[in-house]
Amino acid sequence: MEALADFPYVIVCVVHSGGINTAIANNAIHFDGRNENIRQQEMKTFKKQPTMTPIKTANIIVNGILNDKTRILIELDAKLMDWIVRIFPAKYSILVLKQIKKRGL
Repeated sequence: MEALADFPYVIVCVVHSGGINTAIANNAIHFDGRNENIRQQEMKTFKKQPTMTPIKTANIIVNGILNDKTRILIELDAKLMDWIVRIFPAKYSILVLKQIKKRGL
């Protein structure tokens, strides 16, 4: 029998991120007919949310890959989402929407 190492294979790793302080996150709130005051308020609310630096995020991802993790959870929000989905699989979307509204996002 041939060893597994003799066959080409792909290892999949999924990264679940929370807030990461990047230009993408800063530009995620965009115009869609809202006035500038509403947009600025939404950006302030968004920026109050906890975020992680890109460097720290990259270190977590690299360490997860090096340690053969198939799921890498970044930031507390991603960890909480993971728990909620596992504990309340049928109701997690309702719980998440309530939190989004509560945070004003």
